[in-house]
Amino acid sequence: MGGPNILFITTDQQRFDHLGLKGLRAIATPNLDRLGREGAHFDRAYCPSPICTPTRVSLLTGRYPSSHGAYTIGVTPNPFPGPTLPEVLAKGGYRTALFGKTHFVRRADEARHMNEGNEPTPEFFKTWNGPYLGFDEIEGSTGHTTNNVPQRNERESAFRYRDFVIG
Repeated sequence: MGGPNILFITTDQQRFDHLGLKGLRAIATPNLDRLGREGAHFDRAYCPSPICTPTRVSLLTGRYPSSHGAYTIGVTPNPFPGPTLPEVLAKGGYRTALFGKTHFVRRADEARHMNEGNEPTPEFFKTWNGPYLGFDEIEGSTGHTTNNVPQRNERESAFRYRDFVIG
């Protein structure tokens, strides 16, 4: 592949100015600051919805919630709209991966959605790592818990994201 590497990072519930590179001193964000200085940082950006699931699906599909059908949390678009950004990138020769939270569909549907509509066995997530929605590989966390710590799949292997972390 001759194209540039693309690293697309999203954060959840973070204000635009909560970064050291925007002058915030109360918390340290050195890696995001470096990415913003050496890569691309947008001072003005708009999202299609103030709710996470519709915005995630919009980022994935390039469509507004009125078009893709995920207009709030707790909705699973059926059929799921495509093509997705990773599908388009894959056609261009890119290998795609998702690390972290998905939440593209209703939580109760997520495991079946990842298993092509079938109820997964308890062992499924011990070995499964994709493909999913055009991502060649996925190391996901699922669920919202009472202590705000997302649940990971039960895989024994370490996450491969460390190869992508800029330190």
